[in-house]
Amino acid sequence: MNTYEISFQRSNGTTLSDRVVAATPGEAKKLFKEIYRHGEELQSKDLKVELVAEGVPATKHQEREALEKIKAIVESLGPDSYIGIALEGCFEIAEQNIENDFACSMKQRVEAVVVENSRLKEKVKELEDKLAESEKDYEAAHAAAHEVAEEKDAEIAYLKGKVDSLAAKVPSADDLTDCIQMARDSAYGYREKMEEAAASVVELADDPSSPEFTKAVKDHRNAKTAYEYAEALASRLEKIRDNTPAGEQ
Repeated sequence: MNTYEISFQRSNGTTLSDRVVAATPGEAKKLFKEIYRHGEELQSKDLKVELVAEGVPATKHQEREALEKIKAIVESLGPDSYIGIALEGCFEIAEQNIENDFACSMKQRVEAVVVENSRLKEKVKELEDKLAESEKDYEAAHAAAHEVAEEKDAEIAYLKGKVDSLAAKVPSADDLTDCIQMARDSAYGYREKMEEAAASVVELADDPSSPEFTKAVKDHRNAKTAYEYAEALASRLEKIRDNTPAGEQ
């Protein structure tokens, strides 16, 4: 996103200016007019647009709008769409990030589960070693060792249950490969839609003000956004799969 300073001169000679965050000068003008929509004089004026800064973070409002558009695209694919299944839980994370100023991803959550899983396994091994040491003296201190053994057994069972629970939440390499393929298939479909829309744009280029031309441009933009997202998702899933510990395969 970029920051643009937009200004125009009123009929009385004074100048009105303000700064807005948008992706393009055109979007900046549209947003500026929306902000000052009650000024009838503004709507007929040519606006002066000046780029102030690049690479500016989007506002929360813009993030929410973008998320709703993405959700609408995925929902339009139907409840059993491959992308919808692959993105299960991602929208909730995005909403939490926007509301709480977090920067957390599904990958980070999976990695955190993997780390916790490894930590618990180490703890189980440590307790098993301690249990083994206790059992060496079992004959000499039967009563005390028996009590320790039961305590350790219970703790090991508890921790193993936690490990199994956490392991169940980590997608296997095969599951990730399936999700990657589904994302690639969706990307391929959106690429075909992009090509179809591009062909329509070329065909209708002689009448750019027609509703058909406008629809073709919008279809191309939406298909491009969905295509790029599906490709990026597939790449992110590949990184998660390639970094999954061998024991989780």
